[in-house]
Amino acid sequence: MCHAVPIRSGRRSKRRPDVALCLASRRATARCAFGRRCQRTNCAERVHARQDARPTCPLSQGWTRCRYSVSRSLARYAACVRPVPASARRSRPGTIRCMTDETVVDRVTAHYPPADITPDEFEGFVVGLLRSAEAEVDNLIVTSHEKIEVADGVYDFDATVRYEFAGMEFLILVEAKRHKNPVKRELVAVLYQKVVSVGAHKGVMISTAPYQSGAVKFAKSHGIALMTVTEGRFTFETKNASHGPSISREEAVERFNLPVFVGHVYGIGENANSTNVTLLSEEYPRSVAELLLGVSED
Repeated sequence: MCHAVPIRSGRRSKRRPDVALCLASRRATARCAFGRRCQRTNCAERVHARQDARPTCPLSQGWTRCRYSVSRSLARYAACVRPVPASARRSRPGTIRCMTDETVVDRVTAHYPPADITPDEFEGFVVGLLRSAEAEVDNLIVTSHEKIEVADGVYDFDATVRYEFAGMEFLILVEAKRHKNPVKRELVAVLYQKVVSVGAHKGVMISTAPYQSGAVKFAKSHGIALMTVTEGRFTFETKNASHGPSISREEAVERFNLPVFVGHVYGIGENANSTNVTLLSEEYPRSVAELLLGVSED
């Protein structure tokens, strides 16, 4: 906390404002604690403690509100009372939109750059990835843009997966989000509510954008599979010291036999605070069946 203490001299001059000394930087400033040059000799007489005033403190960058406290005695001081988190931004004048831990982007899901993918390519990748598990289950059917009518309404899903395993029928609901902004917890909660309403076995969300930490936490608690889509060339790493541009799609396919698009699924790790990341593509049908369709060999 930064404290600014006005320096009082034996004789007060009416030509200059009170000089404040920042205890953090040990530098004197001729500006009052609210960042405005004092127009009156007695800076304490100014009305600085208004609740609607939110100037920036010049004595300590990164703080949003200063309060100039005045006592009846000769002591007067200025203090910065509340810090602004690095994730907080002003949504409109006079208000502050604070970012909580659940709205911060989960860094694990933002490890790779987003894929430069068109809507048709995105839909083709999702359908192809789900159909790759055909060898692991029986009677696999992937349907795009299916509407399901239940007691509380009609739901339109980006894709549904129906299959049979061990003599039982299963239904998987898939939501595909081609977003630029991180996926919020509310979207995952809506998918879970749809799974409950329809009576499906599992819900899967596939996104081109990373997820907020609250979305990942909710998905782990309610059995929703989360996956992000990136390009295969972004997963190729070299020991080259120069940070040059990444390889092209053509070079990744021709030279290194990498798929154009790949996915990463995020599940529960070894403990509650860890996340297990698994790379998925059509080359790994067993992992697709296990992580996205919920097929277990046990």
